This record gives sequence, C-alpha cells and structure tokens, in this order.
Amino acid sequence: MNDQVTRAVSGDHRILANGQPAIGCWLSLGSPGAAEILGRAGFDWLLIDQQHSAVGSDSLLDMIRAVNVSGSSPIVRVPRNEPQWFEQALDSGAHGVMVPMVSDRKAAEQAVMSARYPPHGLRSIGGYRAQFSFGLARDAYLLQAHQIIEVWVQIEDQRAVKHADAIANVPGVTGLFVGPQDLAASLGLPQCWNRPPRSSKPPSITS
Repeated sequence: MNDQVTRAVSGDHRILANGQPAIGCWLSLGSPGAAEILGRAGFDWLLIDQQHSAVGSDSLLDMIRAVNVSGSSPIVRVPRNEPQWFEQALDSGAHGVMVPMVSDRKAAEQAVMSARYPPHGLRSIGGYRAQFSFGLARDAYLLQAHQIIEVWVQIEDQRAVKHADAIANVPGVTGLFVGPQDLAASLGLPQCWNRPPRSSKPPSITS
C-alpha cells in the first residue's frame, strides 16, 4: 500500500496535511517511463505539466498510473482554470491539480468548484478509474473526493500577490505555488533574475 493510499484509508488525505514540507518534481517529457523512474526516487509528489509541455491526453493516463504505483502522488497542472481540464486530470486518477494564473478569490473558488462533485462543487461525475489511485471503492471515492483532492493554485501576477491572503483562505485551496517567470513578467522583469524589482517596495507573499 503506497503512502497516498495509506493517507486516504487513515483519514489523513492531503500531501500537506501534517504541516511538513513536501518535496516534488516536474514532469514535462510526456514519458511514462521517466515518470516511473522519478516516482521511485522518493518524491512526495510529481507534477505532470499540461500547461507548458508536450503532455497530452494520450500520455496523461499512463503517466498518472506510473507515478501512482511508484508511491508518489500525481498532481496535474491543468492548462487553464476551466472545468473540462479538471475532469480529464481527476477522472484519470490525479490526486490533485495545480491551477495557473489564479489572481483573485473568485478564480480560486472557481478552481475548487471544478475539482469537487456536487453538492460541494460542479465536477461532472464520469469515468471509472479515479478511485483506483486512492485504493477506494467507487462509492467511497465519490463521497470523499472533496476531502482527498488537492487544489494548488498559482500566484503569478501582481493582482494575485495583492489578493494572496484571500486566495489562501478559500475553503478547498490546499496550497499556493508562486510562478516566478510570469510574476517577474508582471513586474516588468521578464527573465531578469539578477535584477531587483523596479518598485522600492516589492510585493511579498507571507504565510
């Protein structure tokens, strides 16, 4: 029984539930083989990137399976904050989603709603393998999905920094992830990693 299944059965569902750091890595090659190798390297989670990589629907399912059997948690970065992308990732068995360009509370609430079944959200019920990733029967998965699915949102522009506290306090948002390149571009500093922000008081995100 892998760690994520153990968490699901014991009631400690989420990767960050114990307040300890969770170490992960990016998967952008579209290779189930690479996903399996990295999964066995001991990472807590592996992110399958559908926003800025060649990972398509044809390879997504096999990559999720490879990560899941290795003991890591498969997280999918969806291309956009739109329900159909959540459904594809979660119905394939992802343990959660990372959502790009979430700039305010409303966008964060939309992401949570897309990740949850009614009455907790608007996710369409379909597909017949998502429960396998958690070692649950289908009925149990449908009842518990709103408790075990990760929803990580990306802070990637000045508006998101301004609204970071409100975004973090949306029920169902389980993590924030800073997107450094888009955030730098929003500050007028694309790819200028070694230069200080032009503002005398750069924006900050605090815990």
